[in-house]
Amino acid sequence: MYLTIVAMVWGLWLLAPWATFTASPTFAALSALVPEELLGAVLAGLGCLRGVALLLPGEHRTFRAACALLCSAAWMFVAGALIYSSPASTAAVTYPLYAVTSAWVYVRLLWRVP
Repeated sequence: MYLTIVAMVWGLWLLAPWATFTASPTFAALSALVPEELLGAVLAGLGCLRGVALLLPGEHRTFRAACALLCSAAWMFVAGALIYSSPASTAAVTYPLYAVTSAWVYVRLLWRVP
């Protein structure tokens, strides 16, 4: 649930009317790779999708796993770009952890015996 909220809040923050990527050099690589509005829409959308997946009954495990895998890929993209821009920032530990945690959810959902 935590990573669902983080994705939604991160996405909504990037969709806000102010320019987030220009606020810090840490966002330089992300700024060069993707417009912040697009990344905001993707993260907010993935967060909402994952939230819906959490509300569905247990037999929708494959959908939940797919959402977790997509979130893992998104967090790995964010992690790579932020670490490339600023290797000494806390992004080096925070966002890879989000990606690994989402990937672990994927693994547990698909390989768990019903």
